[in-house]
Amino acid sequence: MSLIQLLPEHVANQIAAGEVVNRPASAVKELLENAVDAGADDIHLLVRDAGKTLIQVIDNGCGMSAEDAGKCFLRHATSKIREADDLYTLKTMGFRGEALASIAAVAQVELKTKRAGDETGSLVCTEGEKQTPVQACTCPNGTQISVKNIYFNTPARRQFLKTDEVEYRYIEEEFVRVAMAHPEIKWRLTRDDKPVYRLDAGSFRQRVVQLMGRAFEQRLVRVHESAGGIDVDGFICTPEYTTRNRSKQYLFVNTRYVKHLGLSHAIETAYRQLVPEKNYPAYFLRLTVKPDTIDVNIHPTKTEIRFDDEKLIYGVLLSVVKHAIGVTQLAPTLDFENENDVVVPSRKPLGFPEPPRLNLDPDYDPFAVAYKQGGKKPSYASDVRRGDTLQAQLQFYKETFSAKPASGGVSAGDEALPAVSPDSADAALPVQGRPTRSEMTVGTSRMSKINAEPGGAVRLSAEALAAESDLGNKFMQFALTYIVTTMKSGLLFVDQQAASERIIYERYLKNKQQNESQVAQRLLFPQTVRLSPSQSEVLKDIREKLALWGWEIEWVGGGSFIVNAAPAQTQEENIASLIENTVDDYIGKMMTVRGRQEDNVAAALARQTSVKHGQVLGREEMTSLINDLFASSCPHWSPSGRRTYWIMPEADIRQAFKSGK
Repeated sequence: MSLIQLLPEHVANQIAAGEVVNRPASAVKELLENAVDAGADDIHLLVRDAGKTLIQVIDNGCGMSAEDAGKCFLRHATSKIREADDLYTLKTMGFRGEALASIAAVAQVELKTKRAGDETGSLVCTEGEKQTPVQACTCPNGTQISVKNIYFNTPARRQFLKTDEVEYRYIEEEFVRVAMAHPEIKWRLTRDDKPVYRLDAGSFRQRVVQLMGRAFEQRLVRVHESAGGIDVDGFICTPEYTTRNRSKQYLFVNTRYVKHLGLSHAIETAYRQLVPEKNYPAYFLRLTVKPDTIDVNIHPTKTEIRFDDEKLIYGVLLSVVKHAIGVTQLAPTLDFENENDVVVPSRKPLGFPEPPRLNLDPDYDPFAVAYKQGGKKPSYASDVRRGDTLQAQLQFYKETFSAKPASGGVSAGDEALPAVSPDSADAALPVQGRPTRSEMTVGTSRMSKINAEPGGAVRLSAEALAAESDLGNKFMQFALTYIVTTMKSGLLFVDQQAASERIIYERYLKNKQQNESQVAQRLLFPQTVRLSPSQSEVLKDIREKLALWGWEIEWVGGGSFIVNAAPAQTQEENIASLIENTVDDYIGKMMTVRGRQEDNVAAALARQTSVKHGQVLGREEMTSLINDLFASSCPHWSPSGRRTYWIMPEADIRQAFKSGK
């Protein structure tokens, strides 16, 4: 008996569908691309229950004859290619002939199509592998295809789908990608009988603003260059606007949305040293190359491609983006597609400007330490830089760090900093910061034990901190990122941003559990926030949760919102970006982590309002941050899963010196 058997046709089709249609959004992508290839200039997408119940695409394209309508659901049936060489001259979105066959294998599909010169249209229905004969029907010119009850015959696949909100976000992202690549087409998206997008045909800039929101109108920088047979066109965003993820990065090659790590790296390299660490630039770029220089036949979803000369394209893209950034930094650009541009008359030349005069104080010494009461003022420039002996320099440092003023502290700005002994100077150097934002009462809990973690790291229990460390005032800020203090067992490093996220997150949830609203501050001048259609839908959904934490946001129609009140101590100039980034963070967390809505909203808000890396902290701020962290229910991790602190044991430090590292 032979062990090798041929798979039945329906099983083979379901396996193929697993590659092409791995979720409802995949079916949406294939159907929209077919409508574009049909030459339609008006495409309407309707979804119900995030595509699980219905996905319908209506277009006014060329339509199909009755014979073609009967063949289109067969595997590898395509009108795009005839022979292998056609794969290297493709100018269409689809070409494999797998999309409709794969969709029909896992859903109930109804197809109505009609050509402009035909009197009647054609109707074909499929259910799994069963296909009805072609029937005449009445329908407008073009094609209407309805995909119902996806995965009805593969319930195991259906149970692995995520929530409706998550699956709809994937559908919306596919719609945005195809609609952005084709601004000459009118697009509409309807979700559960409610219109979401109505995009009129226009320029590429207008399409980007329609999809991303009116706020992008002032962020876009035009890019248009041609070199080496490569045409680069589109827009990048100014370095002032960045995101915490790559959700605002769109790259198209010959109108096809692609994901290419090499080209993305080229663009991000052009922004190097212009954007904060772990932030990403936004861009919307279209590359046009010869079809025979790329290979799009390497992945079923056609989002990955290969280039004949990737190094050339990398260099061109890097150079073009760098040039656009440089020109923008020197002078603002005028874009004639922007109807809001104002023409400013040019100034007459006034000759060479007079060079500025500099007033320098030769006696100024930034390293000098001023004492509140009496004492000699040490001068680093006069006592050390003059070339004194090593013994004199050591004596200088000894006098500096051992002197104790009457008040018990050293004056630094308007804050009294703790005196430091020579033995603990390195571990307790104070950091000058701005006035503290809040004061905190140190908890009475005490730390009872230390848990060892793999790799030599040490993990504190959440009971107390004082038993292991003489925290008092011995804090310093390292690299404007970590708070460092000494402990009996070693050195404690606290990530100020991760710790702040944990504290704010638990504070939000505590207010929610106790039905307490955070103190809100009415804005003297209410601010208008303009968001994209997808962002506005999310903000409308989470406004009630934000109100619990001091936000009063009013929807005024479209993607416009008015912020009437914000939590106390919120900087008004940052409200628009804070709201926008919070919504983006919430969408990202919702699509990757399952959880309650209030938890995800609280985590997104905490990330946006937390103390950031690079922010200077005063002594009281550092004290409050660490005590609040170890008074929380889970001090070890931030809501986003980042470690909040790390302990370097004394034994490891000694071993490093002994080994000569």
